[in-house]
Amino acid sequence: MKKNYYLSSSEQKVYNVVSHAELVTLELVRELFPELSMGMLYKVLSSLEKKGYLYRLRRGLYLVRKRPGEMAVIENPYRVALSLYKGYIGFSSALRHYNLIEYDFHCFRGHCGEIRQYAGGKHTAHPLSHRRRT
Repeated sequence: MKKNYYLSSSEQKVYNVVSHAELVTLELVRELFPELSMGMLYKVLSSLEKKGYLYRLRRGLYLVRKRPGEMAVIENPYRVALSLYKGYIGFSSALRHYNLIEYDFHCFRGHCGEIRQYAGGKHTAHPLSHRRRT
């Protein structure tokens, strides 16, 4: 039997405003709802995440689910990769973005600094470091 989740009035207000976006940041919600305290914002976003309306990518960054409780779908992996890490989309990912090749298995993002990897759903972001070697 499917579980019903009921939203409080503040959760309904926040979700109705952010439901049309793909990614939501804590700063954006704070600007949209200045009447809510930071503690209340954290509580509302955490509750929406637990109830399946949001998917937390990292602290303060959420992926909005179109249908609550379903698997999070990343419609634009390039935007997600750039939101998670600073840098640029490069290599075969850039070629795929501009339809110069037909397939792309990974999202490559270049930057200067440390190397991390993020896997979300069927997409994997491979940050590549461009440090100078001495």
